[in-house]
Amino acid sequence: RKSLLSKGKTTKPAFAAGRYFKYAVGEVLLVVIGILIAVQVNTWNQNNINNIKEQRYLTGLESDLKIQIKSMEFTEKFYDSLISNAGKLLVDFQKLKSIEKIPNLNSRISALMYDTSFSEFKTSFTELISTGNISLIKNERLRTQIITFYQFSESSNNTTNSNIEKVFYNIAFPIITDIAIINPSDFKMKVEGVTQYNFSEVLEAEQNRQLKNPALQKKLINAINLKILATTSNKSSITNMIGFGKDLLEKLKKEIKN
Repeated sequence: RKSLLSKGKTTKPAFAAGRYFKYAVGEVLLVVIGILIAVQVNTWNQNNINNIKEQRYLTGLESDLKIQIKSMEFTEKFYDSLISNAGKLLVDFQKLKSIEKIPNLNSRISALMYDTSFSEFKTSFTELISTGNISLIKNERLRTQIITFYQFSESSNNTTNSNIEKVFYNIAFPIITDIAIINPSDFKMKVEGVTQYNFSEVLEAEQNRQLKNPALQKKLINAINLKILATTSNKSSITNMIGFGKDLLEKLKKEIKN
């Protein structure tokens, strides 16, 4: 013992314990650093996956919106045509003071029987909402505008269909169909073996008799005016939708490029 003490050998156990403690701390630090690196890598991977998903959704929204805008522009032109044709009937009535004297009356009022609403294309938006992935759109203002657009689109489509159903088909349409002799050729429809439908004198005579009735003339004029009012209202909604859609489309394109 005296020899060991004189040589200082009794300090080695304490020294070894300190060294092992440092090793242990080092190992813990390595584990913590490894976990942090793993978390960062996982976060980076997840962010990368989310960015890819976001781009896919943005591209899908852009594609859907392009199709919907084209559909709405077609419908807008159709509404313009309906309003113009109906307006010309009223102008002719004012000039001639009598409905039965209006040229090509049957084909012109028959053309008013048709109506349409715009189609909604929202496959990507529906998926975003149903999956809860709408939060993947990082740009908050863009995300809000996307949601607002499709809410507005649904509301406008419901209003348009309501005008068509309640105002036109329930009120004006029965009057028009009661007076018009429906001719498929007026709708550019062909029947095999028949190039033009010819109306019998009996039907034409009955139509002329109807048109001499002032009460029925009043109903028909009201029906034409209702057609104009309902179509004008629907056109206003769709024009607003087109403007909103084009603005959103430009913002989607910018976000995709970024």
